[in-house]
Parts: sequence; C-alpha cells; structure tokens
Amino acid sequence: MRLEIDHLALQLPAGFEARAPRIARLLGDALARPEHLGGLRLAHNAALPALQLPPLAVQTGHSDAAIAQRLAQAVTVQVHSALAASPLAGGSAR
Repeated sequence: MRLEIDHLALQLPAGFEARAPRIARLLGDALARPEHLGGLRLAHNAALPALQLPPLAVQTGHSDAAIAQRLAQAVTVQVHSALAASPLAGGSAR
C-alpha cells in the first residue's frame, strides 16, 4: 500500500507558526514508520478522501518531534477506523 497525503492543514496554537513546517515534515517521517502507517497492509486498494482529527492539546514546551508523534498516533487511529468502517475504502486493514 502506498500512502499519499495530498493536503495537510495543521491548525496549531498561536506562536507555533514558525514550527509548523518542521512539525509537518516530522509527521510525514513518523507516519512512514512501521508502528504507524508504514506497516499498514490492505487486501485491496483504498482511498480516504479526508480525515479529521480530534483536537489535540499541545503546549509550547512540547518538542516538534513530540507533537508530530502525537499527530501520527491520531492519524493512525483515524485511518484504521475509517478503513474498518468503509467498504469503499477497501475493507479492513491488516
């Protein structure tokens, strides 16, 4: 399976504007790891037009890597839930 994220819109608290590009880059790296979506195996091709994450609390003291890791965990949960719930998305994830 190949995962492509066509558009990523991060809404971070005020003061995080300069950190957003690095957080997004680290998020992509985290998602590629086996413990997240890098290890995802599907029986069929899948397409998920959109995912919406619940709000996640972040603080200025959190590192960019820690924020990206929390986002990756949330994205992974949402992808697995969406795939399990949608026959159009390819059925259950393996």
